[in-house]
Parts: sequence; C-alpha cells; structure tokens
Amino acid sequence: MEEKIEQFYDKLRAQSDLYRVLLGLAKKQTLEISYENVDSFMLLMEEKKKIVERIEEIEVTAAPLREFWETNRDGISEQGRSKLRAVVDQIRGLLEELLEVEAQSQHELGIAKNTVEEELRQVSVGSKVMRSYRRSPDGKPRFMDETG
Repeated sequence: MEEKIEQFYDKLRAQSDLYRVLLGLAKKQTLEISYENVDSFMLLMEEKKKIVERIEEIEVTAAPLREFWETNRDGISEQGRSKLRAVVDQIRGLLEELLEVEAQSQHELGIAKNTVEEELRQVSVGSKVMRSYRRSPDGKPRFMDETG
C-alpha cells in the first residue's frame, strides 16, 4: 500500500515541478506581450503547450493511483496522507498563481490588440487622405480661373 502512495506522490511531485515551469513561462509570456515581441510570445506558447501535454500524460498514468488513494485513504498512514496533502496544496497554490498570471496576460493581450487596432485605423485614415489628393484619371489639373 505504501508503495502505491509513494508512486502517487512521485507523480504529483512531477506535476508540481511542471506547473512551476509553466508558471515561469506564463510570467515570461506576460513580459513578451508588454514588449510587443510576437515571435517570443509564440515560442513561449509552444513551450507551454508541450508542458501541458506532459502534465496530461502524468495525469493519465496517475489515474489508477488516484483511485487507489481515494478508495483507501483511511488505511493510509498519517505521514503518507500529510505528505500527499502537502504536495496537493503546493499544486493548488501554483495553479492559483498561474490563473492570476494568465489573467494578466489576457489583459496585456487586450491592450496590445487595442493598440494594433488603433494603429491600423490610423493607417487606413492616412491612406484615404493620400487617395483624396491624387489626380483624376485624365490627369488634367482642376483649377478655376477668375471667370469661374
């Protein structure tokens, strides 16, 4: 029984480590958004995707151990329970912080999107103004003389 608990603990610990890496990437992502560095932002998104896939793989392999934990919780030593509780609390804290950082990233993305939209609007207005000063297709100047 203790062997399965130790295996479950190891899986949770591995997830905790990956969540910590994911949190670091999310913080870098927020900075890249504020620096308007799209290339680095996209690379970070790819890295985050890989980390999430690894977390999911661990979750799948840990599922039978999680079921064992849930059905045999009362028969597990207090030391085993507190050890698991500590790592679960650590993961919970990392997830809460990760959600906060991701919310900040979304906010920064919204600001960046609005900035780009405004810049595009300025370019569009500038193009219309330039077109209005172009000559007519026949190329003849359109000036009025004194007689009107």
